Amino acid sequence: MQSHGYVEVCKGYVGNRRRTWVNLRDGGRAALEVHAAALQRIVEESRRTASGDDT
Repeated sequence: MQSHGYVEVCKGYVGNRRRTWVNLRDGGRAALEVHAAALQRIVEESRRTASGDDT
């Protein structure tokens, strides 16, 4: 898997149990926002098409 630096992964223990913490980095947050906006445009376009409003 290729890393783009979108997330930070820390592994450790809490008591005797293994834990993994995952944090979204700034670049990952920006990429997620761009992706979410693209998905939102797709949804809006599909709603316009479904309602017959192609303007």
